Parts: sequence; structure tokens; C-alpha cells
Amino acid sequence: MSKRILHFLLMLLVGIIGCIFYYFFCCKCSLNGNSTTDKKNTTVVAPVTVNKPKVPTPTSNAFALSDSEGNFSFKANEHFNFNANGFNLLSPISLNVDAGIDKLKTYLTTHPEKTLDIIGLYTSKEENTSAYPNLGIARANSIKNYLVGKGISSKQLNTDGRLDDNLIPNGIIYQGPVDYKFNTFESVADEEAQLKVEIEALRKEILADPLKLNFETGSSLISLTATQRAKMAKLSRYLDKADNGLIDIIGHTDNTGSLATNIKLGMDRANTIKKYLIKNGINAAKIKTLSKGPNKPIATNSTADGRNKNRRVEITLE
Repeated sequence: MSKRILHFLLMLLVGIIGCIFYYFFCCKCSLNGNSTTDKKNTTVVAPVTVNKPKVPTPTSNAFALSDSEGNFSFKANEHFNFNANGFNLLSPISLNVDAGIDKLKTYLTTHPEKTLDIIGLYTSKEENTSAYPNLGIARANSIKNYLVGKGISSKQLNTDGRLDDNLIPNGIIYQGPVDYKFNTFESVADEEAQLKVEIEALRKEILADPLKLNFETGSSLISLTATQRAKMAKLSRYLDKADNGLIDIIGHTDNTGSLATNIKLGMDRANTIKKYLIKNGINAAKIKTLSKGPNKPIATNSTADGRNKNRRVEITLE
């Protein structure tokens, strides 16, 4: 074999070996790298959706009065407002609301056969700290007293309460949690006759079963039951509707301690209840307080249960 052929074969062998090395060390690595890149490039990352909680719009009821059986209609965007768990009107009262009240006064004065129901609204989340069966009635009474202060007769105003869990406060304030409804009697005589019957029935009921509030020894603090709150609402209504209606708040004690001490304690308890009633919208001029001390027991003072019954305040009619 000539040197030229041998040289050619040697060059060919070197070329083949070089191709083999290139494939394993370059092409295959490149292929593997591209495969990895492709896999990375084809990875899809799902977008993260963040659901922001919706903030409910606070309820804001307008001061709207409309008599479907008459010719009276008034509306103002402002209204009476109350703190959550509260029954006292928040100040100041809008001038637009006062303007509507002035028109309402004129309307009711010229239409004595008309009455207006004031329906206070409340939610089940609120705590009732008033003397009334529910917070709605307490709010309605606050509004009623404001209207009476503006010269509207309490005989033409009725109060009630209604649960409404759709109310949404603005922070801690309920804006206009009140509804209104006009009523029309056939005549003034019919209205007066119905009112007379109601007043007499209330009077008999209150006298037959006076409201009694019991106290711990030496204490003037009270906590009303549902039954006592219902009686308080009837007392309030009687005072609103009866001409010259008055109530007596009489403090009683057991016989523990001196007579002078117990007379004072009985009066302290009576005055505590008086302040409580005034806070809940009862006119102070319609309340008289006195103390019987230990002189009018309703049970024996020889037992703890008897003494507890004697430590009481009775609220009855004058």
C-alpha cells in the first residue's frame, strides 16, 4: 500500500473519531439543553385572583312623610340618627328635618282626625338598655318626645318598634332607623271615643298589677325583665294619652337597720327609678316620688325571701 493511500486512510479515521466526539460532547448536550429550555418555555403559570371583600353601603333612610288619604307629603334626605345600641337622638337635628316637623304640626293641627305612627327600627345585634320592650320602641319614643317639644300633641302620636336586620350602620351610627304611617279616623268623635276606652283599660290594668322592681340589700340598682319592660311601655303610653296623668314611685325596704335609714333608702330607690324613667323619655312633671321605708311590707321580714320581696319600688298611678 502506497504512502498516499495510507495517509488518506489515517486522515479519514481521524475525521470519523472527531465526528463521534463532537456528537457526544456538543450536539447531544445542545439537544438536551434545548429540550430543557422548551419544557421551561411551555410551563404555564395560572394567574392568582384576589377577591376583595365588598364593603356594604350604610343604610341612610330619608325623613319621608306621606299621607295616602290626605294631601300631605314631605321628604328630606336627612333624618334622626342614633348610635348603635342607643335610643337617644344624636344632635344636631337637621334644619330640613325641623322644617318638615313644622309642616307636620300644621297638618295634624288642622286634621285632628289624623294620627301618626312612629315605628323605630333596630337590629338583633344591638343590646337593649332602655326601659322598653325593644330598642325600636325606645327610639320611637325619643322621636315622639322631640315632636311633642315642637308643639305636636302626644295624643296624635303612637310609638312602636320593628326588627330590621337589613339596617347597616355608618360606623357606629344608624341613619334614620324609623318608619312612619298616618292613620285616619272617620271623625274626631270616633278617635276620642276609642282613646277613652284605651285609657280606661290601661288605668285598670296598671292599678290592678302595679310595676314592682326589687333590689338587693342596700342597693338602688335595677335590671328589668321582659315583663317589667312591657309594663313600663304601658305606663308611658298612659301618660301620653291621659289628661293630667300622673304616676307615683314609692320606695319600700325590709326592716333591717333603723327606720330613718330605711326611709332614706326607700327614697333613694324611688329617685333612682325616677331618673331612669326621665332618661327613657317620661316627663319629670308627671312623676311623684315618696318612701314608705319598712312600713308597708308585703311579706314577712323573718325570712330572706320575704325581705327580698319587701325591698322594692312600686310604680302606680296617682
